[in-house]
Amino acid sequence: MTSVNDKLKRRIRIFGVFPPFIPANKTIDLFNNIITSIPNLSKSTCEIHFFVTQNKFAIAFLNWIAGFSTTNVQHVAISISQEPGIREQEDQIEEYPKLPIIANLTSITFQPYRRGQIEGPHGLETFLQVLIDSAPNLTSLNVCGTFCPNLAGCKKLNVLIFHFKQFPRIGPATRQFNLATIIEMLAQVKDSLTEMTLHYDGNSIFNRAQSNLQNNLLSTIRDTPVMSELSSLTIISINWFSIHNFFDEYHLPKLKNLNLEKTYLEYSLLNHLNVWQRHRGVQSLTVKAIDIDNTHREFSRKIAQLFPTIKKFYFTIGFFADYLVNEISPMMEPFQVWDLEESKVVVHYAKKSSLLVECLKSMAKWKGVKRLHFENTQVNYDDFSPRIEDLVRYGRGLKSVEISGYYGIKDQEVVELMRPIFDASDAPIKLTGGVGRCI
Repeated sequence: MTSVNDKLKRRIRIFGVFPPFIPANKTIDLFNNIITSIPNLSKSTCEIHFFVTQNKFAIAFLNWIAGFSTTNVQHVAISISQEPGIREQEDQIEEYPKLPIIANLTSITFQPYRRGQIEGPHGLETFLQVLIDSAPNLTSLNVCGTFCPNLAGCKKLNVLIFHFKQFPRIGPATRQFNLATIIEMLAQVKDSLTEMTLHYDGNSIFNRAQSNLQNNLLSTIRDTPVMSELSSLTIISINWFSIHNFFDEYHLPKLKNLNLEKTYLEYSLLNHLNVWQRHRGVQSLTVKAIDIDNTHREFSRKIAQLFPTIKKFYFTIGFFADYLVNEISPMMEPFQVWDLEESKVVVHYAKKSSLLVECLKSMAKWKGVKRLHFENTQVNYDDFSPRIEDLVRYGRGLKSVEISGYYGIKDQEVVELMRPIFDASDAPIKLTGGVGRCI
């Protein structure tokens, strides 16, 4: 075999995928020949990306790794991809081999290869568990699937990204979301985690019914862990993680950075905020709620009360109806009490110039360095041009203001017409689209 430069072997990709013309009973022998032909793994390779389609390839991969007395591998990425028909063809799962301790392995990712693909072969969660159990020095774990790994041996785990993804296939083998099990998993790493992301991505048909059931069950859970070192928390699909007796200063004593993201079809942000208690340690807050409902005022007041010491605030919101212009000032006013150092607001789907002006006018009253970006804007030029003076007046209070169009659509003539007007003003306004004569 032709020798390969050691630098090229630092990162290797292994594919457990074969073209259909190769007989199924020959693929495992070919796979073994491929991986065993990679020499000097223990000396050169620090990162492995393995694309796995069947348990037999996963087992062969582990046997190959186990054959090295020492290894410098620091990161293993597993991409799950099920080829058509594999589930029906796969033999009964063999027992997964145990791995020796891999002292240098500090990072593992376990993800579907393609977004929206169907669930991979059963047993691969055992594959992941074998890797985790071999890595006592694991510091970073990124998992996407329908199961909670056992993290009891992960005493040094600092970063956890847990993405519960219910795959499109519906049937008895599809696991249901169980927040109590997730809480048990978090308890295993309560004294080491510093950064955590919780993400739910499920079948929207059952979202609301299951979410209600989860919240009813969680109201009886009292033994929630104290995450003693956690400083950064991200929650995506927030209503799925409405954990009672958890979001407070006692259970999250070192929390400083909080990111809340409300996805489509979820209930009000207030549903989640109602399980929070006042937290004076949070200094950086990011809220993404593009389809925010009509509880703007209550939401803003609640946020300002819960987190009184915010220094950095990043807010993404969408306005789908013109009448919501009347909600802007009441919604943004509560944030004036914060002693902000910096803030950025991203506003989607503005269709009236009055909405632009109200956002600028309200945000100009905040403290600190302020940035405002109007994305996916669709404002008619005849509505926009009479408000230029107001835009300039209130825009002076901000560090930057950008107006961009809907998915890149723009009226270049209007952009060129407005550019010298804004350039000549002392307002930091940049128009790249979103305003046109035919909108």
